[in-house]
Amino acid sequence: MLMWVTGRKVQIAEFLITLKEPVPQPNKHESKEWWLGSCDRTHAEELLRKTKADGAFLVRPSEHEPNCYAISFRTEKEIKHCRVRQEGRLYGMGSVKFESLVELVAYYEKNPLYKKVKLWFPVNDEIVQRIVA
Repeated sequence: MLMWVTGRKVQIAEFLITLKEPVPQPNKHESKEWWLGSCDRTHAEELLRKTKADGAFLVRPSEHEPNCYAISFRTEKEIKHCRVRQEGRLYGMGSVKFESLVELVAYYEKNPLYKKVKLWFPVNDEIVQRIVA
């Protein structure tokens, strides 16, 4: 709807406004248990080694590329990392694009990300502490 009204005059009660730019959506992923905003590759691998479950995963910012993220996940006794690029308002890996990281993760919870592995077990420091305790 915002795209339709962009550039149009809108009158509400006693004032008139012209909408110029759509309001950016908040980063919904920051409230998810799989999001680790200050995690690097080494820490991600440490956490995933402790879970020992295929499909265990977390999402973190890329250490080296701005506007990029990484999905770190465990599969077949290996730890893999997939780069997710943010291009404008879209997030994608290869040709598959989503409007948010939340939508991207939801897709790969239902569809294989790598071979037959789906993202099914979110990991963060608190979850790993409960597992190892």
